[in-house]
Amino acid sequence: METVITIATIVAAFVLWGLGVKLIREYVETVTIWDFQSGLHFRHGKFVETLEAGKHRLFGKGHTVILHDHRICELVVQGQELITADSATVKLTAVAQWKIVDPQKFYTGARQALYTIIQLALRQLVGGLALDAVMEKKASFAGEILDQVRGAAALELGVEVLRVDIRDLMLGGELKSAYS
Repeated sequence: METVITIATIVAAFVLWGLGVKLIREYVETVTIWDFQSGLHFRHGKFVETLEAGKHRLFGKGHTVILHDHRICELVVQGQELITADSATVKLTAVAQWKIVDPQKFYTGARQALYTIIQLALRQLVGGLALDAVMEKKASFAGEILDQVRGAAALELGVEVLRVDIRDLMLGGELKSAYS
């Protein structure tokens, strides 16, 4: 009889252990965040905390973790046709390097907004200059655009803009002939 009780106890322990493992798997989520990432932890749609690099165990249901990469990213603002102060048309392409510094702001903002901020800065800068001034100053545009963009991007979007460069400056067909 003692053997039967011992076997029954062992079987019950294995069954309970199996149920315990199943419950742990069902109600505990493990999230690994790499060194170059951070995670926004939400539970049932409400923000809980920002998770830094490492292994995190989340107990219960209803968890969502949105990962953000903090490495440098590039954004190309493709061929913007802009009109100078003297009504000449130029086409500019800009390239920006940026990275996320505030994941919560970045998540609630939009990546498209950074594109728009750079686009508007280009329009404002070129629109206030005559064509000759644009051609002379194109090398110094990067610093001026960066100054205009940096504050708004950090405040509104949670990103740090590291640099903005003009990749291409093209003139319209008639203007190309006149300048050559």
